Amino acid sequence: MIAGFAHNRMRREVLKYVRLMSQQGVELNSALVAMILPVIGELGALQLGKEVHAYAVKTKSYAEHLFVQSALIDMYCKCRDMDMGRKVFSSSKERSTVSWTALMSGYRANGRLEQALKSIIWMQQEGFRPDVVTIATVLPVCGKLRTLNHGKEMHGYAVRNDLFPNVSLTNSLIVMYSKCGTLEYSRRLFEGLDRRNVISWTVMIDSLTDNGCLHEALDVFRTMQLSKHQPDSVTISRVLGICGELRTLSLGKEIHGQVLKKDIELVPFVSAGIMKMYGKCGVFDKASLVFDLIPNQGLVTQTALIEIYGYNGRFREAIAFFDQMVSEGCTPSRFTFSVALSICNQAGFVDDACRIFKSMTQVFGIEPDEEHHGIMNQLLIRLGRVDEADKVYNRGGRKGIHLLILHFLCNDQTTAFAVSRRNSMATIFSICTLSKIAMQNPTFAQPSVGFREYIDTFDGYSLKYPQNWIQVKGAGADIFFRDPFVLDENLSVDISSPSSSKYKSVEDLGPPEIAGKKMLKQYLTEFMSTRLGVRRESSIISASADVANDGRVYYQVEVNIKSYANNNELAILPQDRVARLEWDRRYLSVLGVENNRLYELRLQTPERVFKEQEGDLRQVMNSFRVNKVTG
Repeated sequence: MIAGFAHNRMRREVLKYVRLMSQQGVELNSALVAMILPVIGELGALQLGKEVHAYAVKTKSYAEHLFVQSALIDMYCKCRDMDMGRKVFSSSKERSTVSWTALMSGYRANGRLEQALKSIIWMQQEGFRPDVVTIATVLPVCGKLRTLNHGKEMHGYAVRNDLFPNVSLTNSLIVMYSKCGTLEYSRRLFEGLDRRNVISWTVMIDSLTDNGCLHEALDVFRTMQLSKHQPDSVTISRVLGICGELRTLSLGKEIHGQVLKKDIELVPFVSAGIMKMYGKCGVFDKASLVFDLIPNQGLVTQTALIEIYGYNGRFREAIAFFDQMVSEGCTPSRFTFSVALSICNQAGFVDDACRIFKSMTQVFGIEPDEEHHGIMNQLLIRLGRVDEADKVYNRGGRKGIHLLILHFLCNDQTTAFAVSRRNSMATIFSICTLSKIAMQNPTFAQPSVGFREYIDTFDGYSLKYPQNWIQVKGAGADIFFRDPFVLDENLSVDISSPSSSKYKSVEDLGPPEIAGKKMLKQYLTEFMSTRLGVRRESSIISASADVANDGRVYYQVEVNIKSYANNNELAILPQDRVARLEWDRRYLSVLGVENNRLYELRLQTPERVFKEQEGDLRQVMNSFRVNKVTG
């Protein structure tokens, strides 16, 4: 009975019958524990999940069973408690491909995308081979991070290990390649798919839509209608969005008719899709009528109506409806706030925007993200309210940086100035200074670069980095920051596998000199080139040990690497092959050990920039600390 409820996603009934079992004195066995844990995760009932975990530990050591451990990891990750999920994984005496896959899925769901990619390497280092589910779990990560090479490696692994034909895996590959901008690969996979399903057709339509091929997406939809697979509610909603973008009202009406025949018009995202299609096609009355006919007007359709008001230039009505929705007890989502703020930005309703923006945290407890800050900065700057934009930026809006620079550069009263590259940009990134410059027109002084602190309590390290550096996702390291104006100046942190490494101290690497040689060898391996005529010169500048104020020993290693390449690598005569300096870089590493893992902070900078900014870069090095991960 419980298995049937779980299979049909009747989660409340699952928990109800489990309680009835317990009340009647029937003990849960390990299979039932593993069955109900995913249900608890989907409900986000963390406290209940902890109680089941305690029961599994105390009763016949169920928690030591591999399938129960995997279910526990999955439950904690779904409840957004990655610390406990990883603790269950790390403390398990045995692991399996399933437990590794559960951990990767948790990393992906909680935004730890780089960790998910690293885990597939770590599991193979422990001797476990990824299966179809593992590959399908990691492929969306490759798509989201736009790491095409990783995605190709996954594809190659699947081919070599005879994981095809598999429709689900092929669908994941179609999405991954389209997200990485290689739509032709997606087309080939789709065309070569013998046994398509509804999801296959839908992901191909999505892939074409995301890459701007809207007419081709409609062609795929028409072909799908002629096949044995009929569009479901998800496919219908995607195609309605295309009709709205192309303003093809006749096809939109035709699909609306199909929705009525299929009796799916009350599915919230389908209703919203119909409304937005009519709204984008300029038929506001029809969109409003669809909304009025919905018996239970939830957040999805209410947000769609606000969008439709915006499409048709009825901005004041949009904000009035938003306020009415809130006054009736509806809690807006992040997306609803984005829609409302965008309409205020478009209409110039600065006071309404400030009121709505403040209500996010003060009334609804929602922390504004980068998009919300960016909309507010754009509106405030455009209307000349620079001081208020400064306050918004200080609350965390990165997009304000670019907008304020644009405001500064477009100001006719601003004259040219001559200062060093790094310090001038640091000044521009100071918002308060910017507003004063625009008004007073002074000559710049040369302030020192400010720093921000980055603390990773999850993996256990912290550092300070220049405040004008930006974080880059998908760079392969645990964290990656770079100078936005010196493209080959960056810092990253890399950490050894949590399971296959058992470091006790940084001195396990040997003395600093030996560690320095290992680091140089690692650099040269990473920068190995297959081009003809490339030559590298390298040297260890320094390697030292230092006891920091946290009582731990850290190694600091500095190396210089120069790369030379021939200007004509295919030339026959020696005089035609002239070696020229390509780049000259300084690499600075700080090594520390904690939690049985090796942590490496790496700074890369051109040698000429290092000479100019050595003090700032050494502050970054000296700030690096590794910390004990609790829990």
